[in-house]
This record gives sequence, structure tokens and C-alpha cells, in this order.
Amino acid sequence: MQKKRTERQDILIKKCDNIIKNHIYNMQIITFITISR
Repeated sequence: MQKKRTERQDILIKKCDNIIKNHIYNMQIITFITISR
């Protein structure tokens, strides 16, 4: 494992992390809306 990461990799990892979090958040909202109907 490398301790040093390039800035580009860091930005990419953060982007992916945000996309995953947003996806999970959206799924929760969709599930909630479906259940409350």
C-alpha cells in the first residue's frame, strides 16, 4: 500500500465517494416514498 497519493487520485476517490453517497441517499428517498404510498 502506498501512503503517498497523487492529488488526482485523491480527487477521483472523493468524487467516487460522493457519487456513492448520493446514490445511497437517493435510494433511501425512493424507498421511503414508495413505502409511504
